Amino acid sequence: MAEEKTLTKRQQQALATRRRIQDKAMELIRERGYENITISDICGAAGVSNGNFYHYFSSKDDVLLFCFESFDKDLEEEFSQRSFDSWLDALRAVIYRQTNGADIVGAALEARIFQAQLNTHGGYVVVEDRFFPQYVKELLSRAAEAGEIHPSHNVEEAAQIILQTSRGILFDWSLRKGSFDVCVQAQKTLDLFLSALKHPKE
Repeated sequence: MAEEKTLTKRQQQALATRRRIQDKAMELIRERGYENITISDICGAAGVSNGNFYHYFSSKDDVLLFCFESFDKDLEEEFSQRSFDSWLDALRAVIYRQTNGADIVGAALEARIFQAQLNTHGGYVVVEDRFFPQYVKELLSRAAEAGEIHPSHNVEEAAQIILQTSRGILFDWSLRKGSFDVCVQAQKTLDLFLSALKHPKE
């Protein structure tokens, strides 16, 4: 797991301000729709100046992408306090946490988040040392060491497949306007892949 970093008081205040801006932006987006709010609207709701907004974010899209950084921080804190019967059970819980988070914000907003990723060539989402992908890789490594998956499988490759597949399911779900249970579909697909990992690679 990533090494825990202690934030200074100033860094904690900055993070709190960023989260407040994001929270208010998400509230407004749900109420009015992404296209119907302005940065000034967000600033008014969050109680910050426009200049202060641009200190933390470069655009509305940047606010949407910050949800991934928030997700990583919340995931790291939450899973450092949880225990599971197996490493693969922990992995299932992580992917559920990812898809359930999308389900909470809704398919329409998830589609807009995908658009923001395209506009910024992925941004923070594709940063290699993000906690989320690194944690998926770590759980697979621990599972391999514990004999939960066959040693013939490459952990890096398996992690990449899981990450790409979960992202693809979320994308398909958002395209179909949430017409299926994204959490159930992701878990079914993950279980099929994990079942294959228990056997020698062909």
